[in-house]
Amino acid sequence: MVDLSQILLNTFSNKVEKSDDIQILPKNILPIFKNPYRAFGLDNTTVTTANKSKYIQTLRDVLRRACLAHSHYFSGLNLPKLSLIQLLVAYHIIRGTINGESAKDVLEALHSSPHIVGFKATDILPLLKPLHGGVVGECPKEYRGFRMLAVTFKEVRRVPTIYSIYGYKIVFTFTVHYCMRLHTIDRDLDSLRGLNELLKHESLTVPVFPELNVLESIGIAELSTIGRKLAKYMNRVHSMAADMDKFSSRLLKFLNVDFEKVQSEEEGAYMAILDTTTNPKNTVWHIIDENWLLKWRRFAMGRGPRRYLPPGPITNLELLIESKKSGRRTLEISKHYRCVNYNVWRFLEIVHGGGPCISRKEEDIYSSFGYSQLQAVIKIQTRMRIYLSKMRKYYLQMIQLSRRQTGRAIIIEETIKEIKKSIDDKIRLEELSRTKDKLIKAITFTQSVWRKKKNFVPEENLEKIKNDQEVFARARAAATANDISATEELVVLDLQPIVKIGSTNIYITTIPEEISKLPFRTQRLPGSETAIIAETDNDALFTLNSKILSIN
Repeated sequence: MVDLSQILLNTFSNKVEKSDDIQILPKNILPIFKNPYRAFGLDNTTVTTANKSKYIQTLRDVLRRACLAHSHYFSGLNLPKLSLIQLLVAYHIIRGTINGESAKDVLEALHSSPHIVGFKATDILPLLKPLHGGVVGECPKEYRGFRMLAVTFKEVRRVPTIYSIYGYKIVFTFTVHYCMRLHTIDRDLDSLRGLNELLKHESLTVPVFPELNVLESIGIAELSTIGRKLAKYMNRVHSMAADMDKFSSRLLKFLNVDFEKVQSEEEGAYMAILDTTTNPKNTVWHIIDENWLLKWRRFAMGRGPRRYLPPGPITNLELLIESKKSGRRTLEISKHYRCVNYNVWRFLEIVHGGGPCISRKEEDIYSSFGYSQLQAVIKIQTRMRIYLSKMRKYYLQMIQLSRRQTGRAIIIEETIKEIKKSIDDKIRLEELSRTKDKLIKAITFTQSVWRKKKNFVPEENLEKIKNDQEVFARARAAATANDISATEELVVLDLQPIVKIGSTNIYITTIPEEISKLPFRTQRLPGSETAIIAETDNDALFTLNSKILSIN
């Protein structure tokens, strides 16, 4: 007999499962789940097998631009309308790296998928250096890796073999997603164990390798659990190395990742985005050695069978030394150096390193020096961090020193010296202040007494003397074409400074009637009642003086 209630219950459960309540998704992810193609400006109805590669390239370009705009390295890039997490979810749904058929799967991916969790905008930049780079037989140290790597378990199967006591070997299929490139690999358990042994010699920090239990070994238990653990193990190996700004070339080669080709392709793609003929706002031009750029072009732009090594650190030192030689302008643009905008320089600097930075306000190495706004902020922050770290180091040293008896005695002695020095400085400043007050009072008193002796009281006479001296000084300056201040020290009304006051004596002389002609000629100054002696006859003056003395 058929149970009608059970049939109705199963039908209702299937409808609920198929309906898939999409309201469980965050509000910003909900429109992405409905149509992920719209996030990239694409029409999902036009996607075919023939043009799929073109659409994938469009997805990569949009995601690259979004990550560059959201990173803190570059300036003047326009932020996309959608957030980085929205574009990332849409990208992975379209690529199929996360299951986008149900809202529940998407929500689970937001919290557990290695493609989504912990992703940062800088993960698609080649910033990781190889572990043990430069060692013979290892990856050359010039190569760089990407943090964007996610290995997911796909399936497992038992393959018959005569080399195992069980009569079969366990083969896992993994999906590898490295810097927006997707492929699958098959690896057996023995090769994974061998990778673990090699990684132990390469790095001191290797996660625990998941081994099979008894039931899984004899084929009773399901192997999908160990497959997911192995995928998580490889993700942990890469993330732990990336936390030290490193990547394992052994791991990438084991995953069939051609990291050399990926780096060259990505650097060329980034340069196409960042390289513009104009500078972003609040930035300046940067100089790069032409020989170094030639090596970089061979590496990033070459698509032939021959593969070139990365150019290594930027070599600008010789340019800087040559540009500072006075009286020589031997460097020519396009022959010895190139001018690039700030974003291009910043990208090449953080990827390849080197320097020094040569920034100019114009496209000429001999033009004036300048800083970009972001560059100046980095400089200031660096100096402040250095200062704070030194203060912190000094503070910790003092704490450590104060815990010992000898250290406490030294600290007390130094503190006493600082207090004594501070007190001595205050006493010296006070003595100087008091001495200055005494000198001012003495000068004022001396000038007052001197003026009384010279009958320069009341003080209005000072102003008259000053006016007379100015008139004489102007006349003398007109005759010698010199500055007034350089030829005469003028009287001022300020009583505090020591001033040189010329003496003016008034004599009343009666010329005898016998002398009909004076032996000198007077000249009246313009704008004044004062007359001066312009010309004299020394012999006649001496005769006149003798007659006056004989008369008196």
